Amino acid sequence: MDIELDGRKYTLTGETWVDVESHQIPPEIIRRKLEQMLAKKTRIGSLTNFNYIMKRAKQCRESKAYTEALRLAQRALELSPDDPGVYAVICAIQRDRGRPEDALEATNRLARSNHPALLNSRAAALCDLEKWKEAKKVVGRSLAIQKTEEAFSIVQRIKSARPTLYSKQSNK
Repeated sequence: MDIELDGRKYTLTGETWVDVESHQIPPEIIRRKLEQMLAKKTRIGSLTNFNYIMKRAKQCRESKAYTEALRLAQRALELSPDDPGVYAVICAIQRDRGRPEDALEATNRLARSNHPALLNSRAAALCDLEKWKEAKKVVGRSLAIQKTEEAFSIVQRIKSARPTLYSKQSNK
């Protein structure tokens, strides 16, 4: 997808925007404008390809275009209301916005899911809120399903903040 802004042409790569001529990633303010222009070009409500929508939501999150990322994730929910992957993305976006309470609230209906990415994102939101015991339980469920770097980094975060939760005495 190419968009022209202020006489310069930008293309959306798999992860971010790039100036076609210089091959440089533009400043964040330019990337946000490009995301807004893209949103106008592609009316979200008319999009029907779930995989494309999810890819774009993740790209928008990476480029910090959180409003657009949430709009795309909401469209994905319309198409697949029970997909835990969508909820994982919404949780991550809300955390990125500094709203861990909203992240948890948005994902409460799938709190018992066994989707590792969603469990990890919820555990991280619980860490943001310093709910260490609950975070430990959630990340433990995730690790029982799939061992990932993300889950191990959450465990490290919990251990750093509350080492006693992982001591031998606390496990008795």
